[in-house]
Amino acid sequence: MKIRCKRPLLWGCLFGVLCCVLWLRMQSGIPKGLSVEAGSTVVLQGRVDSVERTNQKQILYLSVFPEKGDSAEIFQEKNKTGVICYMKELCDVKVGQLILLRGKIYETESQSNPGGFDSGRFYASKGYFYVLYEGDVMEQGEEYNIFGDMLCKLRSEISDSLMQHLDKEDYPVMLAMILGEKGELQTEKKELYQAAGIYHILAISGMHITLLGSVFSVILMKGGMSGKKAAFITAILLSCYGIMVGMPVSAFRAICMFIVLSGSKIWVRSYDMLTAIGVAGFLLVIMNPYVIADSGFQLSFLAVLAIALLVPLFPGKNPRAGGRMDSLRVSAAVTIFTLPVLMCSYHSVSTYSFLANLLILPCMPYLFTAGLLIPVLHPVFPAGADLCGYFCKLVLFFYDKTCAFLQTLPFSMIVTGDRSALRLGIFYGGMLGFVIWGMRKKKQLYLQKLQGERHLIEEKGEAFRDSEKKRNKECVKYGLFFYAVLLTLLVFLVWPERNENQITFLDVGQGDGCCILTDRGKAYLVDVGSSSEKNTGKYVLIPYLYSQGISKVEGWFLTHPDSDHVSAFMELEDEVTVEKLYIPRVLHEAFAEVRMHADALGIEVCEVNVGEVLLLDEWEMTVLAPEDDFYENENAASLVFALTIDGFTGIFMGDAGTQGEQAVLDAGYKNVTLLKVGHHGSSIDTNGEEFIRRLRPVVAVISCGKNNSYGHPHEETIQRLESAGSRIMMTPECGAITMEVGEHIRIWGEKEYWNL
Repeated sequence: MKIRCKRPLLWGCLFGVLCCVLWLRMQSGIPKGLSVEAGSTVVLQGRVDSVERTNQKQILYLSVFPEKGDSAEIFQEKNKTGVICYMKELCDVKVGQLILLRGKIYETESQSNPGGFDSGRFYASKGYFYVLYEGDVMEQGEEYNIFGDMLCKLRSEISDSLMQHLDKEDYPVMLAMILGEKGELQTEKKELYQAAGIYHILAISGMHITLLGSVFSVILMKGGMSGKKAAFITAILLSCYGIMVGMPVSAFRAICMFIVLSGSKIWVRSYDMLTAIGVAGFLLVIMNPYVIADSGFQLSFLAVLAIALLVPLFPGKNPRAGGRMDSLRVSAAVTIFTLPVLMCSYHSVSTYSFLANLLILPCMPYLFTAGLLIPVLHPVFPAGADLCGYFCKLVLFFYDKTCAFLQTLPFSMIVTGDRSALRLGIFYGGMLGFVIWGMRKKKQLYLQKLQGERHLIEEKGEAFRDSEKKRNKECVKYGLFFYAVLLTLLVFLVWPERNENQITFLDVGQGDGCCILTDRGKAYLVDVGSSSEKNTGKYVLIPYLYSQGISKVEGWFLTHPDSDHVSAFMELEDEVTVEKLYIPRVLHEAFAEVRMHADALGIEVCEVNVGEVLLLDEWEMTVLAPEDDFYENENAASLVFALTIDGFTGIFMGDAGTQGEQAVLDAGYKNVTLLKVGHHGSSIDTNGEEFIRRLRPVVAVISCGKNNSYGHPHEETIQRLESAGSRIMMTPECGAITMEVGEHIRIWGEKEYWNL
């Protein structure tokens, strides 16, 4: 018996993608290809992949050859690795040109805090593993890619024409929408579109490619070209456009699918969307396996899979008939399929993104077309280009007002937190099983419809009525079951993860900050600030809280008012709700600026003193210092407290010195589980030998910046902790450090994981 495999090309592509996934799982890290010391000045030889200019700055994307020659003409083009070069000044380089350049090199940084942006993974998904700063071209080869350089110049001309006919506020939006350049986009505009759930309109995606392909096809066929030739030429033009805009993942996927569609027309074969998706995914993964981890890759392919698999299964007479109902189905299906990725990547979802897309997407074809007409009309009919620019202004004004209005509605954003791999696997596994069942059920309903039509043709009225009655009942049952299963899967996905009592020490650079999380999902913060990193609240604290599903902080304890402990609080606006702020009573005047900021945000300020015991759910916090006494400086007057629960004892020292340490010893604490080492591991008037010997902490956590100018932690402190038998964990080495306190105590960082 001969077995025929349906969609053999699709299954072959899926097998190839699976092999790449398994290969990635076996990798211990990203093989980067260069042996260099971070921050060292190096001379690199590479070929220019693309050139980008933003805000009068030039960025070169290079394929660098580890075995470089002595000049820009002698090289061994093998084992290439990607390097992003930020140039010191503008230079005349061309795409495909071989260059020698000097600069300070760093590896792309991996995520060091839960919820934070993983720049290492992001750049790896694009094939780049190093960043070079203060780049200076030493020598340039003569040969270059004429075609690539021509596209680069065309891109620059399009950008210039958009700048001339658009307002200063609208130009960055249209530049991102047409050329994929987001470097000029204002942060406020990004956040507005992200909060409304329409940030995807700025990416070169299937919507843009489909519209552009349709325009090319119509023009070519109106010019007398046959359908096959028009499809072939359109595929080439779209490929050129993709190369010009840097071939982002979503554009590559859409162009591949269009090429498969064009091929089906040329060779007169049926077009299968799933096969086209499989081919696009396989080609992307083969070229760069690390693209699998990119959220853009995941969102792009899941959105198309939702349209191909889930939309046809929605109850209704003809789900492919088009119109408003079809738009609702497509929007709902895409939202369901991409929701897990949004939750894991951004840890929040826009409640009204469904509505925003229904209002905004219908205008997109007209907006995109008007934007494309500006560079076309600019050299021959400037007035027409101005008119298109004015139209873009009106549409973008509507977009801004719509997004701003939706943000004013209650519950406009829901913080969801991260989801475990097990829960994601169950969700998508359940969705796959549901899709397979739905396809079979739809086929049965369709066959019943054909049978009824046959009875009607044969003039068997009674049989036709019985058949239709039975089919209608089956359709009702199918519809109820369909929505019940979808609702069940969504509830399972969004149901909050079970929390454990834990303490997380955030990696804030040269600073301090931790979060105490209870098993009931309540959060308490201690300090959080940095003197070496900017916007600690925005880029470290808020992403961490969102990743834990936290939008409300019950209490925020500030040990003393130094900026490396309070900067995140001073940046706080309305990202999270803070119920109470706790400060030591001794430092009432020193916290004047902090108290003013708290009053402006409507946060209650509470002052604590020695001997007070605060209950943080099951945690018990005992204030040990400072007393109402003389302190030589604010560091010495830091808030010192003990945190206890079920046999666990942790001592938090802030920046306290010998007075605070004596207060801990006078309270009788010894042989503790955790010591949050004082003053970033300094040995100057702190972390005394007797203090550490008496406490003998099982784990000692030090928060400081990598290669900081203070030399923290000092060698004397490290030696004292080692002599006490403590396990030392430092944020520069481990990233964020989390200690989970339950039936067993577990502690882990970026590179360590162990049980006490």
